[in-house]
Amino acid sequence: MMENRSLALLVLLCSGAYSALMLLDVFSGQSLGDLGRASWMVGTVGVAGGLRLLWSTGLYRYSPLWRFQYFAIVFLLLAYMMRIMHWPYGHLLMLLAIGTMLVIYSIHFVLKPRKALRDILRLLVVVLTACMFAFSYLHIMPDWQALWIGLGMVSIAMVEFLMNPMRVSDPHAPKEATPPAPPAADPADPSADNMDDEHPELFQ
Repeated sequence: MMENRSLALLVLLCSGAYSALMLLDVFSGQSLGDLGRASWMVGTVGVAGGLRLLWSTGLYRYSPLWRFQYFAIVFLLLAYMMRIMHWPYGHLLMLLAIGTMLVIYSIHFVLKPRKALRDILRLLVVVLTACMFAFSYLHIMPDWQALWIGLGMVSIAMVEFLMNPMRVSDPHAPKEATPPAPPAADPADPSADNMDDEHPELFQ
């Protein structure tokens, strides 16, 4: 639990540093150069750390639906390969991969019997992060803006986690065996019959 709390604080620290650098870049009107590239790394670490925390503390990794995400991962890798090789239809394959991820996680969310604020925030994190990744990949939105929005949503989920920490256990793990009940007194035991003789004060 302390490790998760430290990771959440690290994500918030990365979010604050990235936001400060981006505001400095916007209002100064000058490129930050190497500092700008460092801020991009800080923001990426923040998003990756937040997603890692939400993954390790959630139940989605135990869902049988997670196995279907491998199809989306394969599509994603193929899309990157097609982009590097300058092959056509790479954008369509990327959209297919992201759409597959969103549909599978949405089904997981709908099938939950109870939906708390944490579940809604996790859904928003998945949707916004996937959409910002697609917008950045398709050059619909500048990379720094897409990263800023995704990191902001992840930071909100980190604040909620720090305010309401919860340890999640594996629902499929074997339950601990209950200790056996102490044996009942045997009526045939002569020591039980002589209790009133040995301890008369108990029967007064």
